[in-house]
Amino acid sequence: MLPTVQVDLSYSGDSYTSTSFNPYGEQPSRSNPLGNPVYPGATSSDGPNYVDFLTTTYNRSFVEAYNFGFGGATINYTIVPDAFGTIVQSFADQVQKEFVPIYGNNSNVPWRSSNSLFTIFFGINDCGTSYVTGNGNVISELIQSYQNIVDKVRFNSFIPISGLTYLIVVYCWGTQLCFCERSPHRSLAWDNWTRPVISSCRSRLHCNFQCPASRACLQYGLSTPRYHVFPL
Repeated sequence: MLPTVQVDLSYSGDSYTSTSFNPYGEQPSRSNPLGNPVYPGATSSDGPNYVDFLTTTYNRSFVEAYNFGFGGATINYTIVPDAFGTIVQSFADQVQKEFVPIYGNNSNVPWRSSNSLFTIFFGINDCGTSYVTGNGNVISELIQSYQNIVDKVRFNSFIPISGLTYLIVVYCWGTQLCFCERSPHRSLAWDNWTRPVISSCRSRLHCNFQCPASRACLQYGLSTPRYHVFPL
């Protein structure tokens, strides 16, 4: 028997989040909560990722997942170009080109404060790519862009401001950049010179993020929990 409580989840992120959902394809429903493609989708892990598990396994509610995640995505490719060219949907694209025009004012997806959660999971490609391109001094621009994009979600979900709930998934913990150093490619490539450069970018991105996030909570009364993934 399916749970009677419905939860609508909107995911924005990069390859850790993406299941290759096509917003113009089959939509999430009772019979197919992920919509498209067929479970678990096309993921970077070649199997179920956290979106799949949260939607189908680790919950007590019926969950519909609208997953805009795209592999290689940065926060805004006009600030930090992604590694694959503009065919990659950055956070800005995911919101402005998909969420807002398709789901922002869609009666079939009535976002409600009681059952809607907007998750955001970015940062790793911004640090990695800005290092590779030698453009590491863009943190303030990234943070301002991040805040502007979150505002677009807020305005276009038509949920009363005080009822919005975001989940900010944070890659960073202490002086570490999550997961990168665990992969064989990165553990070999990150010598004693490159590691501090990436760690510095991560630290500045994380520290600068705290202020606008906290300010948004105070200004709009938003519920914005932050989940640190590094200890996992």
